[in-house]
Amino acid sequence: CSDSVSNASTVRAAPAESAPLSTNPATAVVVHPAGTYVNLRNGQSMNSGILMRVPHGRQVTVLSPGGEWTRVNYNGTQGYMLSTFLK
Repeated sequence: CSDSVSNASTVRAAPAESAPLSTNPATAVVVHPAGTYVNLRNGQSMNSGILMRVPHGRQVTVLSPGGEWTRVNYNGTQGYMLSTFLK
């Protein structure tokens, strides 16, 4: 009888451990009308420096959704993208 209680506890523990994994950060896909790339910038301005160019169709992790600008992570680099280019 105690084995089935232990097994039940183990089975119940697995979903509890899985729960944090299901709360992954939000992601978005980079969409450019011309199908080229979107600049990842170091600030929330068109005058901010360009950290890298992210190709159309790539997935980014949304760190902080915003109005005009959204803070994202792409391949380990954090920066800002115009929200209109994220779907």
